[in-house]
Amino acid sequence: MYFHSTIFLSLLASMLVTVNLSFMYGLHTLVLSGEECVLLPCKMVGNGKVEWRDKENDVVHVYQNGSDQPGEQDLYYRNRTKMNEDPLNTGDLSLTLKYPEVSDGCTCRVYSSDGEILLEKHVQLEVKDHEVEVEDGVESVLLPFKETLELYVFNLGFLYLSHLSNIAKSVQTYKRSFHQTAARSC
Repeated sequence: MYFHSTIFLSLLASMLVTVNLSFMYGLHTLVLSGEECVLLPCKMVGNGKVEWRDKENDVVHVYQNGSDQPGEQDLYYRNRTKMNEDPLNTGDLSLTLKYPEVSDGCTCRVYSSDGEILLEKHVQLEVKDHEVEVEDGVESVLLPFKETLELYVFNLGFLYLSHLSNIAKSVQTYKRSFHQTAARSC
């Protein structure tokens, strides 16, 4: 496998850097495909409720009354989001989103205690695939492919290894006599 050294270094550098660009209507966050997590920024000091929603208006994350509200969260985002401690007092309302996908883009809304919108900020997430360039005539090339896999347990005692996507596709099935879950930290 032969790579041009400048292309390899460029690829390596792009794999290690997440770029945040400010635009008038919000932020644009760039992350490479296969990254474990990405930080979606939002800042403001105040009281009330912080709500992150996706493009389809599904609830990504809610913080209210001093704690996260996982019961209000859409199942697709369960165990994929995290906010800093006490975000309303620190002013850092940023959301860490695990296993970012192409379709992930969110709007952060901050509501007053009487339900009035105090702040609305859209963060567009762009997930880019890795690019590899090779010289003509090489025998083979390694194409990078890093997929996010998560373990799910169903009540019937079957353990499914599934891809985190809108439609969970079964990759392998294991018969277990006990329930088991996998946890990851970002």
